[in-house]
Amino acid sequence: MAYIMGVQLVNGTDLIGSITGLDDDGAHSISIEDPAQVAMMPSQGGASNSMSIGLLPWIPFSEESKFIIQKDKIVTSFTPSVDLINNY
Repeated sequence: MAYIMGVQLVNGTDLIGSITGLDDDGAHSISIEDPAQVAMMPSQGGASNSMSIGLLPWIPFSEESKFIIQKDKIVTSFTPSVDLINNY
């Protein structure tokens, strides 16, 4: 079953997307569809040092919308906040 989840990769990248295979202990990889990279961005119109969270396309110039990630490249998984899911 696919559901919106987040994963942090070994390189520190946080992704959210429609993920399958995360709960399958026998699988060596997961599938993530329409992944978005979570990024800290300067706030618009805020204080000069204020930051907000933004979502960027992951691998933006790909023709694909579904990607396979090996589980050994994933540090952890997480349930995104409601605000993050709403912005996804």
